[in-house]
Amino acid sequence: MLRWDSKTEFVQAIKLSMDLAGLGGGRCRPPRRPLSPEQDDAVRAATGKALADGLC
Repeated sequence: MLRWDSKTEFVQAIKLSMDLAGLGGGRCRPPRRPLSPEQDDAVRAATGKALADGLC
């Protein structure tokens, strides 16, 4: 997940990960744009793996 810190979509990725972990990240406000479907899938996969591995 830390690889996202150098991307402009970092905030969206963190908020999605928080939601997936049950921590209530919430929606991003403009001017932030939604993640692309590919980015969304990548964040979900990375977060799912981190949660399954007990890293979160």
